[in-house]
Amino acid sequence: MALPKEPRQLMINLMYLVLTALLAMNVSSEILNAFKTIGKSIANSNKAVEERNKLVTDHFQEYINDEDAKPEKREKVKQALLLANQVNEKTEAIVSELKKYKQLIIEASGGWMNKGISVRSKI
Repeated sequence: MALPKEPRQLMINLMYLVLTALLAMNVSSEILNAFKTIGKSIANSNKAVEERNKLVTDHFQEYINDEDAKPEKREKVKQALLLANQVNEKTEAIVSELKKYKQLIIEASGGWMNKGISVRSKI
């Protein structure tokens, strides 16, 4: 898109740009509360998935330790447990990498606000 040639049109475009920036900075508390709610829901979902994964691997281990289990099935369960452990390790590596990125974003944005005072305003 080309810049307008007339000063009047340029001024109008700049006013719209400033208005858009002002509206973007004035985010309502409802939107922020929605982000908080989504964050809590994701945390609860992650916790439930972690508990379920731990339960499954615990059941695999119990089956491997069971003396009455057939050796062929026990070997298959051992292989499944090894695969599950590999997946868990890779998942933990990815999650820790994402947490690092999240922390970098928080630091780049000025940090968490504490009682209305941001970390950046203290600097």
